[in-house]
This record gives sequence, C-alpha cells and structure tokens, in this order.
Amino acid sequence: MAYTDQQAARLAKQIFERFGRRIAAACGDTVVEESFLAGFIGVEAGKDRAGNIVEDATRFEPHVYAKLRALRDGLRSSYQRIKREQIQDASDAALRNLARSWGITQIMGWHMVNNLKATVADLRDPEKHLHFTVQLLRIVGGQFLVRRDYGSVLRIWNTGSANGKTYHADYVTNALKVKRHYEHIQSTHKEFSSVTDKEIDEAVSAAGTEESTEVTPTETAPEPAPVPQRVLQDPSSSASSRTRPPIDEPGPGAWDVAVATRDAAQSTIETFDRLTGTVQTIRRGRDSVKAAISTWSQVVFQPLWAVLASLGNLSWSKWLTVAAIVAVALLAWHHRQLVMGRIREE
Repeated sequence: MAYTDQQAARLAKQIFERFGRRIAAACGDTVVEESFLAGFIGVEAGKDRAGNIVEDATRFEPHVYAKLRALRDGLRSSYQRIKREQIQDASDAALRNLARSWGITQIMGWHMVNNLKATVADLRDPEKHLHFTVQLLRIVGGQFLVRRDYGSVLRIWNTGSANGKTYHADYVTNALKVKRHYEHIQSTHKEFSSVTDKEIDEAVSAAGTEESTEVTPTETAPEPAPVPQRVLQDPSSSASSRTRPPIDEPGPGAWDVAVATRDAAQSTIETFDRLTGTVQTIRRGRDSVKAAISTWSQVVFQPLWAVLASLGNLSWSKWLTVAAIVAVALLAWHHRQLVMGRIREE
C-alpha cells in the first residue's frame, strides 16, 4: 500500500521525535544519510494498529532455525557463510535467537556471527541497533550507497538485486517519501524537539506535487552479498497481541527461493537415501538369516534322515528318493534367493 503524503509526513515526524538522536549518532560521518535511514525505518519497522512503531518487534523464521539446527548437528556444511564449528556448541534457544529478526530495522540474528561480529544482545540494545543497521547497509549497498542510488540499495536489501521486483510494489517509493519528509523536518528543526500537527500540514502542503525520485546509476557496480533475509513480527511471541507486521513486509528474493528449493530437494534426497539404506540393511540381514537357516537345515536333515531311515528299516531306494526331492527343493529355494537379491540390488 502506497503511503499518502500525510501518512509519510506523520511517520517521518514519529521517527524524528523518537529516534532522531540515535539516527544522527549512527550515521555520523558515514555515507548513510540520516534521512535515508529514517526512510528505511519507515518501511522496515513493525507498527501497531495505530501506526506507532513497535521498537521491540521481532519475528521468528522456522525455516532458518531448521537450517541452523541442521548445520549445528552436522547435516549441512554451511549456511549464509556460517560454518558448523562456529555454532556447534549453541543451544536450541541460541539458534532460535539467530533465526529471529530484531528491532526497528528487523535485522536477522545470524548476521551477528560473520557480518557484524557481535552478539544478539548487542543487536537488541536500542543504543547499538542502528549502528549495526548502518554497517549492514554499507555491506549491502556498496557503491550504490556511495552514489546515493537509494532505490537500488533498497531493492538489493529487499530482493538481492539492484533491479529486483520488491515484494510490495510501493516499498521503494514509500521509503523515499518518508526520507523526503524527514529532510523537510530536519531543515526546520535544528533540535530533536516535537513537531506540531500544524507543521506537518504545512510540510505536506509545501511538498505539493514533489515526487520521490531515484538516482539512475551511471555505471555497473558489484552487488555485495549476503543480502539480509527479511523478517518481521513473530506471531508466536508475547508481543504478537500488540503488534502486527509493518505495511511493507518484504518477501524472499528469487535467489532465496532458488536456494530454499535446492536445500529442500537435497534434504529430501538425503532422507530418501537414509531410508533406502536402512531398508537394504534390514533386507540383507533377513536374507542372511534365511540363508543360514537353509544351510543348517540341510546339514541337520541329511544325517537325521539317515538315522530315521535306518531305525525304520526304510529301503535305500525310498531314502534316496526323499533325499533327492529335498535337495532339489533346497536348490530351487537358493536359486530364488539369488535372483531376488540381484533384483533388489538393481
């Protein structure tokens, strides 16, 4: 859903009043503009039904947790450049934290392992959270961020490609619209004081027909990786009754879908191979038992039959006839077992 100018202006006002000081501290002398970070918060932060940003909004991603757990348990070689030795001692609770997104920019916990090299506790700290956001934006945005091609930066973050189609069509437009209104507030407020509704109305009126524009890149630049996986409010968390996902909840990019499909197929194949191996082991064991029974029955039958024939004064002709019939039956049974074993191997 596209923000109206009134909605964007009020969101920019809320961000300025609540997070303006932290935004300024996080951006500092980096290439990330304060107004861009504000616009980014505008489309990433979780909001309640009244439109208020929920600072501690989180969302748990079960499929990420499953992959991290498989990595820890030795069923995968890596995940998002994380190696098994880095999380082999992690508890299930720790893995759940890595598989959850946090804060007003919804950063996944697993980014703390390699990309940001800190802890989830650091990411949850309101005074540190935006500093990590700026670091990750610089990793993701690369030269696009330096050139202030914010539309491309937002698309890379949301889809993994500078030319990708965002999950919500208005994702980029909304972010840039909030950015523009934040700049207007900055120009009229040197301090992070309250912005009145009258000032908001004047800002919207002054904005008039201005459009949120994007810088068109003049050269091709490499797209840094990895791209964050987008996440929002966890419906199973205690905050779920108070929080709903923000308007612009991004979905997985094409690359994420391809990787997920590949991993699912590989997991299915591995499971099938394990089941097949188990069945074959059981069959081999059963065949071995049958062969042993057949062999020992033949060994026991011949002398037993000889003793019974002798005690019963059975003629040699009858004895040989019965022994021949039994021998032929056992040979036929062994032949059947051999043929069935070859069929199973094929």
